[in-house]
Amino acid sequence: MKAALVQQVEKCIRQGKMRRAIRLLRQAADAGETPSLCYRKLAELYRMQRQYQRAIWALRQAMRHTTDRDPLRTLLIEVMMESGNWDGAVQECRRWLRESPDHPVPLEHLMDAYWRRMEFQQALEFANRLVQLQPSSPHYRLRRARLLDDMGRRAQAVEEYQRLVTDMDAPIEVVFLAQIELERLDQQQLEVLMPLLMEDPAFRLEFMRDPVKAVRQRGFCFSAAGEEMLAYLPEEMRQMGDQAKRYGSYS
Repeated sequence: MKAALVQQVEKCIRQGKMRRAIRLLRQAADAGETPSLCYRKLAELYRMQRQYQRAIWALRQAMRHTTDRDPLRTLLIEVMMESGNWDGAVQECRRWLRESPDHPVPLEHLMDAYWRRMEFQQALEFANRLVQLQPSSPHYRLRRARLLDDMGRRAQAVEEYQRLVTDMDAPIEVVFLAQIELERLDQQQLEVLMPLLMEDPAFRLEFMRDPVKAVRQRGFCFSAAGEEMLAYLPEEMRQMGDQAKRYGSYS
C-alpha cells in the first residue's frame, strides 16, 4: 500500500471512522493497488468489529492476489476458530495438509481444534505428529503433556513434564511451566493419598515400609521431587504418633 493510503486508513481508525477506512481499502483493492495488502488490512478491520464472515471473505480475496499464502492461511484459520467455525477451520487445515503434509501450522491448529472440542484422541494424533516432526521442540512436548493431563493419562503426563524439567536445552519458561504442572499434580495426588492412609490400615502398613513402592502399586504417579518427599513421610508419621502417645499419657 502507498504511504498516503496507510496514513489515511490509520487516521480513520484513530478517529473511529471504521466505515471510511474500509471504504478506502476496498477502493484501493478494486483499483489494483497492492490488493493482497489491502484485503489483509480489510480482514483485520472486519475482525476487530467481529464481522467474521467478511473477514474470511477478505482473507480469501487476499490469498488470490499473492503467492505467499501461508501467513494469510494461518490468519484465515485463526479467524474461523475465533468465530466458532470449527468445521471450516478443520477443512482448511486438512486442505493445507494435502498440499504440505508436514507443515506444522495446520497440524497445530488441528490439535487445538480437536482439543477444544474434547475429541482428545484425534488431538493427540496431531500432537504426536508435531513431536515426531520436531522432537527437540520443548513447546510441542509441553503441549502434548498438557493434553495427556486433560485426557486423564496422568502417568504419561508426569513423565513428559519430568523430562522437560530436566532438559538442559529447554527454555527457562518451559521448564518453569512444567515444574508448576508437576507440583500441581503432586498436590492433587497428596489430597487423595492422605485420607487413604488414614482409612486403609493395610495400605498404611505398606506405605510405612516402602512409601514409593506402595503408592506406585496403588496407581499414583508422583514426580521425582514428589517421591523424594514421600520417602520422609513415614518417619514424620512415626514422630507424630509418638507425640500423640506421650501427650495421651498425661491426660
